[in-house]
Amino acid sequence: MFLDDSACKPGSLNLIKFLGPDGQFDVEAFRHAVDTVILAQEIFVDSASYPTEKIAANSHAYRPLGLGYANLGALLMSLGLPYDGELGRDFAAAITAIMCGQAYLTSSRIAEAVGPFAAYEKNQEPFLESCACTAARWAASTPGTPKAWPSRRQKVWDDAYEAGQRHGYRNAQVTVIAPTGTIGFMMDCDTTGIERTWRW
Repeated sequence: MFLDDSACKPGSLNLIKFLGPDGQFDVEAFRHAVDTVILAQEIFVDSASYPTEKIAANSHAYRPLGLGYANLGALLMSLGLPYDGELGRDFAAAITAIMCGQAYLTSSRIAEAVGPFAAYEKNQEPFLESCACTAARWAASTPGTPKAWPSRRQKVWDDAYEAGQRHGYRNAQVTVIAPTGTIGFMMDCDTTGIERTWRW
C-alpha cells in the first residue's frame, strides 16, 4: 500500500538463480543484484510515461520503486523447507529483509549523489524512525535461517539507517512483492504466486 495516484516501477528477481553449487543461497550475489536493479529502476523513473498528470507528479515527488522476487516456492523446495511452515516463512522473511534493507541502502547512496526524493524533508522523521525500528527488529535470530544470516541481515539495515541519517533516501518506497503468476513464465520460474500467499 502506498500513496493514491502514484505508480512504482516493478521488477522481480528469480530467487533460484542465487542458489550456489554448494546448495546454499548466495546472499552477497543477491545483494549485488538488488543494488544493480534498484539503480536501474531509479533511472527509469524520469524516462517513464504515466497515465495522468497527478500520478506523474506523485511519482516524481516520491519516486516509488517496486523490486520484488519470484520462484520462492522452487527455492524452498530445493532447500527442503516447507511452503507453509515456520522454517519456510523464516527463510522467506530473511530474504525479504535483506532485499529491502539493501534497496534502501542503495537508495541512500543515490541520494548522496543526486539528493533525496522531493517530499523527503517533510517525511524525514517518521521515515528514519521506521528504518531504525526495522533494524532493531532484525537483530534477533530466527530458527529457519543459516547462523550467519541474522548478523548480515541486521548489518544491511544498520547501514541503510546510518546512510539515511546522512543523506536521506532517493525513493519513498523500494520493494513490493508483486503477483508473479504471469511474469514467472517469462522468467523461467518453476513455481508461480507463492510470494503473495503470505503476508509479510
